[in-house]
Amino acid sequence: MPLDSDTIFNQQKADRERRERFLELERYLNMRNLPARMTSEEVAKFFKMAPHDIPVLVAHGLLTPLGEPLQSSVKYFATVVIKGLCENVEWLHEATKVLQGHWVAKNARRSGNAASPSLPGKVPSSRHPTTSRAPSR
Repeated sequence: MPLDSDTIFNQQKADRERRERFLELERYLNMRNLPARMTSEEVAKFFKMAPHDIPVLVAHGLLTPLGEPLQSSVKYFATVVIKGLCENVEWLHEATKVLQGHWVAKNARRSGNAASPSLPGKVPSSRHPTTSRAPSR
C-alpha cells in the first residue's frame, strides 16, 4: 500500500515534535541551577513520569504543592523537596505502587472488569450476572 503525501507529512511532523520534546527535556534537566519552584510538568520530567501522574501523587498525599492553590490553579512544588524525594528510595517505591494501583483500578473500571483480583473490596459488576441460565430451546 503506497503512502500518500499527507501521511508522510504527518509522520515527519510527529517525529519532529517528539525530537523537540526530547531536546526540551534534556535542556531542562541539564540546567546548572534549577528554579526554586517547579510546575507539575517540570516535576513530571524530573521524576521521569507522565504529567498526568502528578495529580495522582498529590491526591494521595505523596506530593504537596506550595501554598494553598485552588483546584484550577497552577501548582508549584519546592525544588529542594523534589530533589530530596528523588534520593528517598522508600518514597519512590510508595509513589510507584500508588501510580500502578491507580492505573490498574482505572483500567479495570474502564474495561468493566470490576472484579479484578488486584482491587480489594470490589464486588463483581451487576452487568455480568454470575448465575447461569438454562439454554433456551
